[in-house]
Amino acid sequence: MLSVYPSSTRLHERPASSAGSVWHSLGGARAGQADAFHAMTVLDESLLPPGSEALRRARPAEVLTYVVEGTLTWKADSGDSGVLRAGEFQTSRQGEEHETNTSSHDWVSFFQIAFGPPTNPASPAHTQQHFTLASRRGAWRVVASPDGRAGSLHLDVDALVSSVVIEPGQHVIYPLAPGRAAWLHVVTGRVACGDLELSVGDGASVTDASALSVTARERSELLLIEVAAAPPGNHV
Repeated sequence: MLSVYPSSTRLHERPASSAGSVWHSLGGARAGQADAFHAMTVLDESLLPPGSEALRRARPAEVLTYVVEGTLTWKADSGDSGVLRAGEFQTSRQGEEHETNTSSHDWVSFFQIAFGPPTNPASPAHTQQHFTLASRRGAWRVVASPDGRAGSLHLDVDALVSSVVIEPGQHVIYPLAPGRAAWLHVVTGRVACGDLELSVGDGASVTDASALSVTARERSELLLIEVAAAPPGNHV
């Protein structure tokens, strides 16, 4: 079953701690919006204008950050710090973080996906990796997984995160094993899933299905989060 969550159902806010904007696809307590999707509790898209800062509060969760455009500087309360550039993904597992756009003229666009508490407290607090556009073009590329498969980042939760960029008319299929579910998010572009069309900012949950089939109507970038399906009544 495929259920679509249009971008209009996302909660948009302008946090007091930031001059930017955040769109919450999950957990925004808005009519028509999902509270969570199995192990995935947060899917946020943020825009930071030049010279602005955002604050991510500490929470018992594993967070995957993906920078779509621009350069994001981050500093954790542990003292760790670094830079994330467009095309880079980062896992973080603890603490409070300040995220800053130090550019004087470019905006930063980035996603943050949060899961349940990490199972291994000994894992590194931060890891990051760049995945080229070429490696994600035309076929699903796993960027984060529990076993670090295909050179992906390691997650301490039962989830796989994949990315793909497809051109108009290109078709990709994502297989799902029994007991698995997926969330599709359209980062850019417009795609068709069967008779349904999704545009930038739209999301879709996929449950009780053996595969998800997607065709690009225009050049599109997609994120897909695969998780273990929870018992009935405990998910979207």
